[in-house]
Amino acid sequence: MFFNKSKNSTNIDTIVKEPNYWEINSYLVFPMKDEEIKRDTIIKNLEKNKDLKLLGIAEPSDEKDGRLLFEYKKNKFEVFYYFNKFKLPGLLDYQVEDFTDEELKELTTCSNSLVLFMDTKELCKLRYKLQLTIGSLILDKVYAVLDESSEKVLHPSLVNMIVNSKYLPSDDLLYTIQVIVDNKKVWLHTHGLSRFGFPEVEILDSNLDIYKEQYSIITTLVNHLFDKGPVDNNIYLIGYLNNDFPFFITLIPWQEAIKKYDDLTMGGLEDRQYEHNTNYKVIFTYESEDKLDNNEYSKLSIFDNIIGNDPLFLLSNTETNRISLVAQEQFKYVKNAIKNENNSILIKVGIVTDPQTNNREHLWFELVEIIDDNHFKGKLVNKPFDDIDMVEGEIYTFEVNQITDWIIYMDDKTINPDTVYKIK
Repeated sequence: MFFNKSKNSTNIDTIVKEPNYWEINSYLVFPMKDEEIKRDTIIKNLEKNKDLKLLGIAEPSDEKDGRLLFEYKKNKFEVFYYFNKFKLPGLLDYQVEDFTDEELKELTTCSNSLVLFMDTKELCKLRYKLQLTIGSLILDKVYAVLDESSEKVLHPSLVNMIVNSKYLPSDDLLYTIQVIVDNKKVWLHTHGLSRFGFPEVEILDSNLDIYKEQYSIITTLVNHLFDKGPVDNNIYLIGYLNNDFPFFITLIPWQEAIKKYDDLTMGGLEDRQYEHNTNYKVIFTYESEDKLDNNEYSKLSIFDNIIGNDPLFLLSNTETNRISLVAQEQFKYVKNAIKNENNSILIKVGIVTDPQTNNREHLWFELVEIIDDNHFKGKLVNKPFDDIDMVEGEIYTFEVNQITDWIIYMDDKTINPDTVYKIK
């Protein structure tokens, strides 16, 4: 457990596996110093959140996991739990980059853990947030959260930000995209999507020149999955290439997909022996509208020469609205950041282009001045695409409720509304 996936030997004939436990349910591990927490303490701590109504509790035993039944906003939820020994797994540096040396040292003193797991196939983001909320309530202190399903480590400040926000977390938090590099070849694949009822997705035979754009293909696809779920025809419009060609993709089971490649450096049969052999699907695309109509899909590499030229990827309205609300909620960090003259701040504003439909063009402005709690001035940094009476380089005044996103550029980091926890 804790990212050290079991490696049972198999052979090619039986390489395709059923989902593992961490792919069926969402598994979160909360390191702690106590051996366990008693029933009365759990009840008392959960009662601190007035939005949660505990309906029942069963303590874990040698035969069964513990169980919590509660009501939240008129919905009933069930969370299972148990206590387990804990040892910090071997983590890559980027997974703990947000931790100070002192925080890491304290984390290594945790020898036990609270493990929470639940079904997250419906109301995905809400259930994930509830898992974090329940773990944070039960424990006196959160040292970290190990998301076993996505092989990710969450900093306690990030957990606190998610739990205390009025809004649901970003798509990016709920899964990871692992980028594996071997001699300039790149294999991108996800962990954490299966628990939400989606396939894990991959891009095979990528390279260092193009993988960042292909990374965006995955994030855009996942955004659509969280917003509307898988589509029946297995064809997704995720954006437009720079020649205005609609960019459609489709998902092919890995065992069929790898047959399309003659010589795979990574992601072939050798890499499927112990992992990546359950519900993994590889992204393909369509070279023309005729081939789309006939479902004749091609490798993503057919667009390698043009995909680097600023393709337009499509965000769902749900995620766009979420980003806007969180940006306004977290605007206090912008107010504080402007006090440091070394910081540079960009604010995205939704400018209404059609009052009847409320269509908007989103433009970036360099923050010039915060007038009061509800107003600020910004200098337009990009030319409007639509017919808007605004000139690049001019300064305009806006209300905070017009903000749709922002970025703070600091000396050592870049901060957006979903990463304010990184500000120490």
